[in-house]
Amino acid sequence: MRLSLAWCGEDPFLPPETWALRAYPSLIYFHQTEKGGHFAAWEQPELFTAETRAAFRSLRSSRHAGQH
Repeated sequence: MRLSLAWCGEDPFLPPETWALRAYPSLIYFHQTEKGGHFAAWEQPELFTAETRAAFRSLRSSRHAGQH
């Protein structure tokens, strides 16, 4: 199963990407934002939407890479 993580800058704990990769080998997207907290979708809906789209963008591009 593929996993995407977007950590918000106002969260109390921001793990290094190396830790996330070690814990989740199927990690396909990792990004730390400057805004938002635990309730990012409510606090920063535009940013949350942009992060969700960016995560799925990597799936779309990898899926289409094998198709010609």
